Amino acid sequence: MSKMTFRMMQMGYLMAIFCLLHASQVFADEQAERQEKRLTIMKDKLELSDGQVNEIKAIMESARLEAEGDREKYRETRDPDAARKAREQRHHATEKKIKAVLNDKQKTEVDKMKDEFGPRKGRRSDMPGGNGGGARGGRRGMGR
Repeated sequence: MSKMTFRMMQMGYLMAIFCLLHASQVFADEQAERQEKRLTIMKDKLELSDGQVNEIKAIMESARLEAEGDREKYRETRDPDAARKAREQRHHATEKKIKAVLNDKQKTEVDKMKDEFGPRKGRRSDMPGGNGGGARGGRRGMGR
């Protein structure tokens, strides 16, 4: 193999690594933005104190980091059922931790919000034979 070919391969690998790192950072930024948006909605609707906001933010951040670890773990094991179960357990545990920070009036309001937003409307899984992929169809928009 010539030195030029070897250098081109090195550059290709470096570009691929750079692209993956960039995509990872974009995803993390989007996650943080969504988390901040949810927290703002909760603060406004539930009239949270600054202390409650800080506690809930820490709970959400912990859940996000746990989710990242789970995604990596289940990507390696390729066990979608275990991944789904872990995601559901994490969701319920996070919800329980957040409710522990709230007073009774706020808990009632959270339950109303859950009823209001309920199961996501318009998903294909709501239809007979649907695949749960929403408007994009299938897992991550790739169909099945």
